[in-house]
Amino acid sequence: WQHTFEGVPMYTPDGQEIEYSIDELESIELNKYSKTITSNENKTEFTIKNTLNVQSSGITKTGTEKLRATNGKVNYKINYIA
Repeated sequence: WQHTFEGVPMYTPDGQEIEYSIDELESIELNKYSKTITSNENKTEFTIKNTLNVQSSGITKTGTEKLRATNGKVNYKINYIA
């Protein structure tokens, strides 16, 4: 989506330039994302980019039995419990 802010003042009543910034509210759903905020040089255009954080998973086999390779392959059974 895209939004344009219109009618916002550039200066305070005493002539000081107003510097605007933008942010995104935190939420449980957004915790799954990494947020990056960029702007152009004049800070007149901002982009908020959310990138999904993909969790890596791995399997560690532990136990007392020895694994043996047959024809370059190791065969064993894994029971996954979530």
